[in-house]
Amino acid sequence: MPVITTNDVANLGNINDASAEAIIDLLIPGVQARAERHCMRKFDLATYTETHDAQEGQRLFYVNNPPIVAITTLTHNEPLSPQVINQTNNVRQEADYKERGEVLLHNGEGVYYAGRGSIKIIYTGGWSTSTCPGDLKVALIQQVLYELNHSERIGLQGLRGDGAAAEYDERDGFAAQVADVLDGYRLVRKDFG
Repeated sequence: MPVITTNDVANLGNINDASAEAIIDLLIPGVQARAERHCMRKFDLATYTETHDAQEGQRLFYVNNPPIVAITTLTHNEPLSPQVINQTNNVRQEADYKERGEVLLHNGEGVYYAGRGSIKIIYTGGWSTSTCPGDLKVALIQQVLYELNHSERIGLQGLRGDGAAAEYDERDGFAAQVADVLDGYRLVRKDFG
C-alpha cells in the first residue's frame, strides 16, 4: 500500500480533474517502487522477515525497513539450533532505537551467535499514509506531479526555440530536490563486531 494517496497528490497539485486523478493512480505505485529501489528499502507498513549475519561479540544489527513498529519473532543460531530471544526483556524497546531500526541486545542476553544468516527477525516496519515522514511524503508527491506535468518530456535534456529554454534538473531519474530527500532515507549497511 503506497504511503501517498491520489488525494494527497491532487490536494498539493490543486487538481480537480478525474482524468488526471486516474493517471495519478497509475503513477503513484511506480514512483514509490523506483524511490524504494533508490533507497534500497521498502516504505510500506508491512510484516518483513529478514536474516542477518552476525560476527563474534555482536550485540546490534539494523533491520532493512525501519522504523520498527513491533517485533514478532527474533531468533539466533539459525539455522543450526534456533533459539528465541525474549525481546521484551532482552532487546532495547525505546522509541529512538525502533525509529533507527536498531535491534540491540541488553540485560542478560549478551551477544548474537556468530555466523552467516544466524539472526532471523520477523517484524512490522515501515510507514502508513498517516505516519510517513512529511519530507518523504512531499517528495513522493512532487515526483508524481513532476511526471504528470512532464509526461511528454520524459528524458528531455534541453529545449530551445523562440528564445525560450527548458532544462530539468534531474538526478538518478528523479527531480533533483526529490533525489536529495530520498538520499536521507537510503539504507546504509552497517557492520558491527
